[in-house]
Amino acid sequence: QPSRPPSKIYIAEDAFEIFRGPSDLLEACGKAISNELVGPGSVRPLRLGEHLLEKLPDLEKYDFDPKDRKIEHKGMDCLLKACQIVQRYDFINCETGKWCVEDKPELGSGIVARVEVAKKVTKQQFDDACALRAEFKNVLGNLLSDGSIMCIPVAGDLPPKCGFSGVLQSDFRLATLRLTAIAS
Repeated sequence: QPSRPPSKIYIAEDAFEIFRGPSDLLEACGKAISNELVGPGSVRPLRLGEHLLEKLPDLEKYDFDPKDRKIEHKGMDCLLKACQIVQRYDFINCETGKWCVEDKPELGSGIVARVEVAKKVTKQQFDDACALRAEFKNVLGNLLSDGSIMCIPVAGDLPPKCGFSGVLQSDFRLATLRLTAIAS
């Protein structure tokens, strides 16, 4: 039995704003999706970050301090912060995290800084972030429950060149983590 086409395709516009690849590629994908899969009128734009902030009032408590980072995509940045709390707590409580804390191996300064941040995550913060992540899954499930699908890019940019660092590396990592938070 052939599968039925999706009823709607949501294009998460703000997720695609994070993508820094060629815009003509995105336009070609959009045309192919609308023409081949669902027909005209079934492809709908979605501001995912705004949708999340509307449906998940607790997401606001994960807002970044403005002095820490320029907020471009607030809802997705808040989701990223909640996912980072889960990731950090999981890391610091796994064997590798315990090894980093107890044995204090020689690590790069960036890794040491991330370990120090992970050590500060409390069990309550972890539990709250896990609860928010479960709510996020419900919101997304409700949005897509009628057989709709949502399109997001799988990476924030084309693969970086070997040896790149500094701000470019940080920007690439942030873009990729934002998109990964949606998928997690």
